[in-house]
Amino acid sequence: MKRIKILVIAVLALTATTTFAQQGKIWVDGNLGFGMTKETSEFTDNEEKTSNFDILVSGNYMLNEKFSLGAFLGYETATQKTEETLNVEETESILFFGVQSYYFKHLCGKLYWTPRAYFGLGFGTISYDIPNAEDIDVTYLGVGIEPLTFRYVCNSHLAFTASLHLADITFTNADVKDFGTNTAFNFTLGNLNEFALGETGVTLGFAYTF
Repeated sequence: MKRIKILVIAVLALTATTTFAQQGKIWVDGNLGFGMTKETSEFTDNEEKTSNFDILVSGNYMLNEKFSLGAFLGYETATQKTEETLNVEETESILFFGVQSYYFKHLCGKLYWTPRAYFGLGFGTISYDIPNAEDIDVTYLGVGIEPLTFRYVCNSHLAFTASLHLADITFTNADVKDFGTNTAFNFTLGNLNEFALGETGVTLGFAYTF
């Protein structure tokens, strides 16, 4: 009988709904993102490795029980290394900020679906691991939608978040000093390996409501 009670309590704990998204609430958000890709040429046997990492913090306000509006600030670094006769390493570091909005949809128990839309700007440099190479200034503008973002609510204050960047829609415009402008529109099917205002293959984080 005691085992049955313990089992019932465990089931209720997993399925109980905890309110997190309440109108008028202010909450902060923190994310860590990481990604890695590896490409090998069948013709030259050259190998290209790309790794990126980002950190982001934001403040948000619940407009109602479905939508929030907030601002974010973050930093991202991405390193691309080509292994060939002459090894070349390119590193891009970006400071970015902007505005964002979340939509909250309760799925089951303590799990929420929370897709994110954002608009942001980024400023940084591109550097090369080559003697006497100078850093290149770069400016980014980006707009995107992250549909595969989820939130597990621990209690009325704390929640853990996870974003899988497997179906993101992004638009970026990069202005590289003395080189020109690069405009890109992407529907991602797989991990991102390029700068997109705080997006990498997987993003893990937390949210805290005051």
